[in-house]
Amino acid sequence: KSKRRVFLHCIVSESRIWLLDGNRSFNCKAISWLKMKSIKIRQLECNRVTYDIAVTISEFGSYIQSLTTQDILIDDKSTAKMIKGCPNLRILNLSGCEKISDASIVKISENCFELNSLNLAGCHNITDLSIIRIVEACP
Repeated sequence: KSKRRVFLHCIVSESRIWLLDGNRSFNCKAISWLKMKSIKIRQLECNRVTYDIAVTISEFGSYIQSLTTQDILIDDKSTAKMIKGCPNLRILNLSGCEKISDASIVKISENCFELNSLNLAGCHNITDLSIIRIVEACP
């Protein structure tokens, strides 16, 4: 028998891995637990994203369609890792990610062909040139 696919709207934050689960901390081990249980996440909201957590998020791959990380800690390296592993993103919210730059936008334009919505509010290192690139790359 094949495993039944379970799709979950997963809300993660600094102190919980999903709504109503206030006792579980959000870290690589916690999100890896979801993967081990064959839980496929379509929508993910997360804070305090380190590079290790970005790697773990990218391992969910094609299942994630919506990703929100309004995090001042996330940088271009973490963004690139998450984006490369999530090619079917339709919604990407990086508002408040002050450390990302045009390099992140280039990675988004090279990997996210299904993107419908991109929020970059508060990303002050993004220039007009990268915005033009993403517009040209996305349908």
